[in-house]
Parts: sequence; structure tokens; C-alpha cells
Amino acid sequence: MKNGTLLFFGLLLAAAVVLVYLSSLPGEFVFDDEATIVRNPYLERLWPPGEAFAAPPRSPLRDRPVVSFSLSLNRALFGPSPASYRGGNILIHLAAALVLFGIVRRTLLSPRLPERYRKSAAGLSLAAALIWAVHPLQTQSVTYITQRCESLMGLFFLGTLYAFIRGTASSRPWRWYCLSVLLCALGMGSKAVMATAPVIVLLYDRVFTAAGWREIRRRRRWYYLALFLTLAFQAALLLTTSYEDIRTHQPLEYGLSQFGVIAHYLRLALYPRPLVLDYHWLPVRSPAGVWPGLPVVLGLLALTAAALKKTPPLGFAGLWFFLILAPTSSLLPLEDLAFEHRMYLPLAALAVLGTAGGFELLGKLFPGRPDRRRAWGIALTVIIASGLGTLTVLRNRDYYSAEGMWRQVIARRPLNPRAYNSLGNIVLREGRPGRAEELYRRAIEVSPRYQPAHYNLANLLAGRGELEEAVVHYRKTLEINPEAVEAHNNLGIALFALGETRQARDHFLSALELDPDDPAAHYNLGLILLQEGEASSALARFERVLELRPDYRPARQAASRARQELERR
Repeated sequence: MKNGTLLFFGLLLAAAVVLVYLSSLPGEFVFDDEATIVRNPYLERLWPPGEAFAAPPRSPLRDRPVVSFSLSLNRALFGPSPASYRGGNILIHLAAALVLFGIVRRTLLSPRLPERYRKSAAGLSLAAALIWAVHPLQTQSVTYITQRCESLMGLFFLGTLYAFIRGTASSRPWRWYCLSVLLCALGMGSKAVMATAPVIVLLYDRVFTAAGWREIRRRRRWYYLALFLTLAFQAALLLTTSYEDIRTHQPLEYGLSQFGVIAHYLRLALYPRPLVLDYHWLPVRSPAGVWPGLPVVLGLLALTAAALKKTPPLGFAGLWFFLILAPTSSLLPLEDLAFEHRMYLPLAALAVLGTAGGFELLGKLFPGRPDRRRAWGIALTVIIASGLGTLTVLRNRDYYSAEGMWRQVIARRPLNPRAYNSLGNIVLREGRPGRAEELYRRAIEVSPRYQPAHYNLANLLAGRGELEEAVVHYRKTLEINPEAVEAHNNLGIALFALGETRQARDHFLSALELDPDDPAAHYNLGLILLQEGEASSALARFERVLELRPDYRPARQAASRARQELERR
């Protein structure tokens, strides 16, 4: 096919992505965008590099330095507005769609596939990439800003495979192989799912390129050594990152729940409604809970295994789907059982299979009539892509209001405590404390051990002077999570106000054991020490606060009082 036609197809794909996702630009920050972006001081500077790649300890970006840097660069170039970050996400998704187009086209040109696929490679590739790019399931990886983690990792994943494919056909392959390894390393710094990329590349090589494992060892052993060594980068990130704030499910409980989750993902791929920002998927509590997802998933796994023996390219598509989902949909217990953005890359296999299936069906319906098949193929692609794109535009509009989004989540998942708590935070910022209190109490009602709602309710109650009930909810917060530094601090403040000085001191000390550099705990403990006549010890606390926060005026004033007290002696 002529380069002009390929360029036209690429521009058509890019135009479709831009047209569909322009509707996302007016959206607000949602979910943990506040923690990831709004309250993330590391995004405010690109130098020194350590700052630009860093993130707060409990941020979703804490083990994703490449994503952190991309957001810092995004802010430096285009500003801190939600539209600027979403614009960056759109560009990443557009690039991923173009790379997927290249992968599918070069794969369909493989001599391992029938001649009819090679003749229609460009058109089929465009159809598959277009359906994947405009599918509403992708909105959570594009419009939800924090999930740049998923889309950026997806771009590097696809780039790793594309560079490898180019290398196998090049007279100077090592340039492409080096690029593949570099992209794989960048992906490892974007999200842990990238750990499956070296395996996918190896399997692709065996299915579509090499004559056997011996050839792979002989011709590309050094490439694979370098590619798999990028896993060390991912391992280093995991080993040096604290995940103490994550309270996970049991592995078996999590794994059994994934049968239903994966079946749900498959349904959304075919009929993407309703979409939910935060499912709060409940774990399976009994054997009956694995139905009907169990036969669906096991059946597809059996078909994948059978296809690997009889039709390896078809089996590879199944492996792509299940292997990329494995880090989030197997026995590794994560905090949340289901999120739509986890389908970002697995959806590519379904898009390709659906396109190939339609191509085969049209071949059966119109044998010997390639012009008729082509016309119907174009028409069906336009109809399907237009329908999916329309749903994507509608879904993007749900992001226009964070409050509206959480109301939608509550309507669709009424037992989701995080939805009530998040909506409570929004209405509290808008000056509606009464409504916020109702929402926090509702979150506790649907999930009595949901710690953030207890903590937020305690803060609200303490703020209006209802200290006795505030203490109850602070204590409940610490019962659920004894390492909540802020709860220790605020409980100490409430107890101090109630005259329980000894208990208050204990909680400030507990906060400092958990975080020795917490300025609030040093300051509050200093106030108690000053009240109890220990001016020298109090002064040491206030001076430590000023080392940590030189601009904190109350600590400066308290230090002055402590010095005056010492001078009077």
C-alpha cells in the first residue's frame, strides 16, 4: 500500500480521536485527581529532576516516576487547569492508537496469516484501531486525568512491541531493539502492569516471527536479556515504596471475585453501559458468588489454549487479553477489585478479534465479491465507530461536574461508601456542612469500617465544637488504621481542648513515632509542654517546626513565648 494511503488512514484515526475527546476538555478534577494533581507540590517544578519524578508518599504516583514527570512537564508547558492535563492525555491516547494501527497492520502482513488478511491489512488495521480508540471504556484512561498512568503505560507497552516488530524486519535491527528496551523501561516507571510486556513480546516473536525457540535464543538472546532486565526497575520501585495505607483482600477472595469482574469487563466491551467511575465491587463470600463469571472465563481460557495449538495467532489474542489483565485480575490482592481503566490494553485484543470476525463473516456472505465486502466493511466500521464515539462523548460529559459524577456513582452503586464520602467532601467545600454530615454518616452506615468517613465526620464535628462525638469517630479511625498520623494529631487536639492533657500528649507522641517530621505534631506537643512549664522542651519542638516549615507563624510566636518564659526564670 502506498505511503499516501497510510498517511491518510493515520490522519483519519487521529481526527476521530480528537473529535471524540474534545468533549472531555471542560471537565473538572474528579476522584483522586485532587491528591494526584491539585495537592501535589512536586508538579510545580521540573528541577531538580528528583523533584519532578517524585510524588507524595500516599499518592497513586508514588511508584510511577515517569507519569509524575509527564504531569510536571504538562503543567510547565500548558498550565495547571484540568483541560491542559486532559489535552496531554488525549495526545497520549492518540499516539497509542497510531502505534496500535502500526502493530496490527504489520502483524496482518505476516506470512503466518492467510493471503486475504495481507491484502486487506491496512483497512482492517484502521478499523480495529479506530474501534479501540473511540470505545467508551477508554474514557477512564483518558478523561480521568490520574489514569494517565494506564494510558501512558499502554503507549510504552505498544511502543515496545512495535519497535520489536520493526527490528525483526530491519537490516539494522539493533537500533529498533534498543528503542524497544528503552520504551519498556519507561513503561516500567509508569505502571506495574508493564511487567507483562517482555512476556508478550516473547510470545509474539514465537507466534508471528521465529521458526522456533532455538531461533529466538540464537538470534535475539541479548535483546531479551536486556528486555527482561527492565523488570529490575519495576522491582526496585515496588521494593522501595511503602504501601502501608493499602488494606487489601485475601488472595483467594480476590481471585474468586475476578471471575465476575472479568465477565463484567467483557460485557462492557460489547455493550458499554452503564459505566461507573468507582464500582466498590464487593468480594465473593461464597462459592455461589463465582457464577456466572466462572464458566465464561474458564471457557475463554480453554478456547485460548486450544487456539494456541491449532491457530496460534488467534490464541495470541487470548493470551494478550488474559496476561495483561493478570496483574490486576488474578490472585494479587489490590485495594479495588474492579476498575474500567484496567481494560485499556486488553480491549485491543477484543477489537482485533471483532474486526477479524466481521471480515470473515463478510467473506462468507459475499464470496467472490471483494467490492461488496469492502463496501459493507466500511459501512459497518463507520456505524460501529460512530455509535461508540457518540457514547464516549456522552460519557465525557459526566466529568463536567465532580458532584454530578459522584451522584451518578451513588445512583448506580448505592453501597459504595467512597462515593458518599467523596460527595460529602465536595459539598463541604461548597459550604454545606449539614449535607456533608449526612453523607459521611451514610458512608458509615453502608460500611461501618470505612475509615475516611469516620475521620471526615470527626473533623466536621470538631470544627463546630462537638468534641465528645468527634473523639468517638477519631478513635474509630485509629481502631481501623492505627497509623493515621492526622487522626492522632486531631484526636490529641480534641482531647487537649477537653482537658485530657495526658491522653493528648500520648497521641502527639504516637503521631511523631509514625512521622518524626510531622510539623503539626511537634507544634501541638510543644503547646502542651509550654503549658506544663517545660519551656525548654517546648522551644525545641517549636524550633523543629520552623526547620520543617519556616513560614509557619504560630510556631514562631509560640517559640517567642517559650523564650520569654525561659528569660523570666
